[in-house]
Amino acid sequence: MIKFKLGNKTVNVASTWEDLTFRQFLGVFKLDGDILKAISLCSGLDYEILKKAGVIVGLESLITAVQFLNTPAKYPDTTTQIGKYKLPLDSKGEFNPQLKRLDQFEDMRKAMVFSDKGIVAVTEAYATYCAIYLQELRDGEYSYDKAKGMIEEVKDMPAKEVIPAGSFFLIKLMNLLGGIKKTSPNISQSQKKSKPGLTTSKKPSGSTRPSRKYRRK
Repeated sequence: MIKFKLGNKTVNVASTWEDLTFRQFLGVFKLDGDILKAISLCSGLDYEILKKAGVIVGLESLITAVQFLNTPAKYPDTTTQIGKYKLPLDSKGEFNPQLKRLDQFEDMRKAMVFSDKGIVAVTEAYATYCAIYLQELRDGEYSYDKAKGMIEEVKDMPAKEVIPAGSFFLIKLMNLLGGIKKTSPNISQSQKKSKPGLTTSKKPSGSTRPSRKYRRK
């Protein structure tokens, strides 16, 4: 993160992929090369406010800070927490949750998005998988309605935690449902080849890699 001032307000600006929330990460897919949109995404400031801001002290440093969006994103392959929620670890100290409830598993299955829907939809569904898992962890009992209510909360959690966890759940579901649908994504290949204006990774887990070139408009 870096800080800059807009008027009398000090603003934190994401300057690395690890600084982004999952919501911001999803927003990268919608960028069209406009540097102001990139700054708006990384700062949380309204696009129109930035457009009308006039002179910005340290503008060149600000533009440089968001250039990380021109590089492939890389996230850890695993995580020990999602937001404020600590995850139970296995005997090796690794995140490897086992689904124990049929209704929870079925709700995750219904939320699955296959590669024929595009990389954005596949990635966005990570928030739903995580919410379904975290809701039971938070409340001690599972409720799909409450899980749905957590999706927006999950989107505001760090992308570096949601992406590896969401990818883990998708791979687990696909392994358990092997052969259920021919169009189900071979993760490493589908994400490697899907390029909706972005560069995606060779790995599914924490390595979904959007990147975008920017220009001044």
